[in-house]
Amino acid sequence: MFDKQTLINNICMDSPKSEMTFLVEGESDGVVLRHFMDKYKVSIYSCGGKTDVLEVYDEICHRNHAKYVYAIVDLDYDWYFNKRREDDHIVYTDAHDLDIMFYMSECFDRVASCIYSSRKLDSFESFNSFRNHITQIALHMGLFRIYNIQENLKLKFKPVGNQNELKYNKFLKKSNFTGDDDMINTVKSYYNQCPGLDVEKTKKGLAEITRKDNDEYLILHGHDVANIMSEIWKDMPKSNTKFDSRENIEACMRSAYCFDNFKKTDMFNTMSQLANLQGVDIWKN
Repeated sequence: MFDKQTLINNICMDSPKSEMTFLVEGESDGVVLRHFMDKYKVSIYSCGGKTDVLEVYDEICHRNHAKYVYAIVDLDYDWYFNKRREDDHIVYTDAHDLDIMFYMSECFDRVASCIYSSRKLDSFESFNSFRNHITQIALHMGLFRIYNIQENLKLKFKPVGNQNELKYNKFLKKSNFTGDDDMINTVKSYYNQCPGLDVEKTKKGLAEITRKDNDEYLILHGHDVANIMSEIWKDMPKSNTKFDSRENIEACMRSAYCFDNFKKTDMFNTMSQLANLQGVDIWKN
């Protein structure tokens, strides 16, 4: 079990001079990075969430032991609300989260070709057009998430404890989006939250969110994309339930993401530059 103070004390007492220490959010983030990084040059600690990562990092800074310590966190919607911290030791994902970095890479092509039938894929011109179809659906949820933060609605979009996932099939029919009304009402009914939320006002608010060119990768949320991919898979004739959950889709995407994909990202370049400044070769040969 993650213990914040124990981790802080261990890092501060160790104070390695021949390696770099990276704090990441979840265990799965650590698993992906360990595939690419030299375990003899790098220590990676999973902290359980973005808030915990930054709290651990800030306390280590306060104790003046942060020279070789770096925080890797999801960008989330910090770019939209001007909450991105300007600190060379804080590395942000290129996209909203690491899962969207996987999704926007060639990794998606490999996963799609493995889990979807040729009949489903042949209904689109290319893998890019299929991904664009998923993106256009997931954008509605991403904009709703921004609106939720902007208006301080405190809506929940993911399960807590043993709660079931949000029912994406309530606004997806035969792999197509059925409209913002269905999406908003589905989120409202989840946990019976915010019953007074005005659907028409919310739709107007979504339309008024400031966009910029090619910002999809910043708006999409990894959980939404994985859930939508799972719902599309459920629409196909199948013999098992291998990809009928968000977790299974996410695990598949993580497994398919390779170092060549990662080397094309700003995140890789940033981490390489930081390593060069420390004189450490952090990547596996």
